[in-house]
Amino acid sequence: MDEHRAEPTPSREGARNPPGLWVVFPVAVFLLVGLCVAAAIFRAREVGTRSEAVGPARAHEDDPLDVAWKRRIGQFQEMPEFREALARSSSPEEPVPLVRALSAKGAARLPDDALLQRVSLLSAVVERADVTTCAAIFRNTPTAEQLHAAFLKLDPEALDAWIDLTARGAVAELKQAEGPSVSETDVTDALAALVKGLPPDEGERLSSALDDVVHASDEDACWAAKTLYGKVTRMGDPYDRILARALARD
Repeated sequence: MDEHRAEPTPSREGARNPPGLWVVFPVAVFLLVGLCVAAAIFRAREVGTRSEAVGPARAHEDDPLDVAWKRRIGQFQEMPEFREALARSSSPEEPVPLVRALSAKGAARLPDDALLQRVSLLSAVVERADVTTCAAIFRNTPTAEQLHAAFLKLDPEALDAWIDLTARGAVAELKQAEGPSVSETDVTDALAALVKGLPPDEGERLSSALDDVVHASDEDACWAAKTLYGKVTRMGDPYDRILARALARD
């Protein structure tokens, strides 16, 4: 993969001193990557319920995403708070968009252990996706079909765990659960520590991809996504919690 990557633009000295000005923009990109995948399961589910086939034909097989969501939606419809919110929505006959909106707002209300599990699952998604899809996720430009295929590569337990976390985020929003907050300074320091913990050449490569997401090669963009998610849960307290929470922001 390395032989195809573009030359990094930041200097090697800059990579050794990550708290510099260049870190501010990567924080925004880091959050963008998280928000993109946070909504992915819903778009993938929409593809899975279309009448036309997506990917290999499954004429005699229910879509795993659709099956998992049907089970969760049934549980939501037993909640008075959800039924009331659904009745007030613009499309009361379509509960999934409401869950999507609630979960996007409520993910940051989840406890730290849930958010760390969420990052591990996001890491599994990009690790198993093909390079083009992985890069598109990093750039926040994946198609619904790409997302559907990426999530279907998760094993059943991981897929169920992801949907469970998504549902928990929606419930947390319905119940207005209190979640810790992190400051931009905390996020910047944590991301700087992540980059500083990489070998110098990898620090350069990551900062280069973050500084120019649009023009990064697919190989570099995918590598950056895998590096970000894969590194977070191995950083230790408090940086792992800070970055996991930052990635869950609406």
